[in-house]
Amino acid sequence: MCFFRREAALMALTLCAALSWGCTDANPSYQGGDNGVGRDGSVDRPITRDDAGDGPVGDSTVDQLQPDVVPAVCGTDKDCDDGRDCTDDRCDKAAQKCINTLKSNRCLIGGKCYEKDDSPSDNSCSVCSPGDDPLAWTARSDGDACDDDGLACTTDTCAQGKCEHEVKAGNCLINGACLADGDSDPNDACKECAASQSTTQTTFVDGKACTPVGGVAAFCARAACRDVVEDNTLVVGGASVRSSQLNAVAKVTGSGVWAVGEYTSDTDGTRGVIARLDGTALSTPTTTPDALNAISHRLAVGDNGGAYRFSGTNWTRSLSLEGQLGGKDRYGLWGATATATTSVYLVSGTNVNVNTEPAIWECTDSLGLFNCTSYEGTISKGARIGAVFGTLAGGSFGPSWAAAFGTYEDIYYRPSSGKWSWNGPQGCFDGSNTACDNTDSHDF
Repeated sequence: MCFFRREAALMALTLCAALSWGCTDANPSYQGGDNGVGRDGSVDRPITRDDAGDGPVGDSTVDQLQPDVVPAVCGTDKDCDDGRDCTDDRCDKAAQKCINTLKSNRCLIGGKCYEKDDSPSDNSCSVCSPGDDPLAWTARSDGDACDDDGLACTTDTCAQGKCEHEVKAGNCLINGACLADGDSDPNDACKECAASQSTTQTTFVDGKACTPVGGVAAFCARAACRDVVEDNTLVVGGASVRSSQLNAVAKVTGSGVWAVGEYTSDTDGTRGVIARLDGTALSTPTTTPDALNAISHRLAVGDNGGAYRFSGTNWTRSLSLEGQLGGKDRYGLWGATATATTSVYLVSGTNVNVNTEPAIWECTDSLGLFNCTSYEGTISKGARIGAVFGTLAGGSFGPSWAAAFGTYEDIYYRPSSGKWSWNGPQGCFDGSNTACDNTDSHDF
């Protein structure tokens, strides 16, 4: 504080006016205390300026209540205008000093005025909150919404005073683009978004269908899209493979990714094959007498009733299943674990007897012993069923679907109990003159 006799005070006031400096502890004309209490006993909010030169040399970060450029002795309120719209400026004539008071619901931060709830341009998670601190930014509560980054796969919320853009569950954010779980990498057919593995890069999927250069149907293995016969994978006993075809790929329960198909060699003729795709190298393939067309869960089926079961270590022919399904071709297969010791399967293909048996069977596998049941009704002569898909309900079959294999593309549906039907809306009848229009129905 500056205490002077009257003559000294007048000299100091004159000096202040000549220099045009504000009245602070470094300025003898200042009439208030460091705590912002004037001599009249009033308490005013201190006002901060940034330290980049808003006030004279010697001012502290916390400004005194007067502006820096005012007359040494004020005569009117106008003389005390500090140029800020967030302060009320008045002249205390009795005390011969300016009083500049911060208005309610305003902030003065870094020498600038802000309205309540304003945020800085670079951080929407900071806010002017006069009730918390009118002289500094206040952090918004964690979880409050903040600036939208324009991406549908992120949640934009505040965390510890910063705006975070967290990737939503079941999504990936890669090079600024959103991908949902299972979406393919636009630059690599063998990779896709697998959020459980990584949300920032796509994941290679062993066994995924792909098309390499040349357009040959193939699968993803060993970090690339590969033809079935690449690297002589299917050469067996020195035989030269002349052609091959991949028919199906599936994740085998309790094992890895496996493929089934067929190949033709000079010495063996046409045979079936089962080969594991994942790992650092393809497994030694299991060959079968006939082509294999479908694989699911722990079973593979194919031409002439061929059926092979996975024991947990290798594939062996299932005479139990072949004996029940007969010697006709099998095209579709779906399976799942029902209990600790049983699995259930839907098997489709050419019907055994066009007059009495359908082309879909429900089979139960109990430790390698199969029990199969064919459904009621008949289907038209020569009809074949291709793809099948089922669901589980209480350890048994739930709603299931199947597609016709051949000229017509009927979709059949079976509820948890009842007959297979192409009734709509779940089923679909493909008439001779109309595509599946759900206008006809037929049970089999």
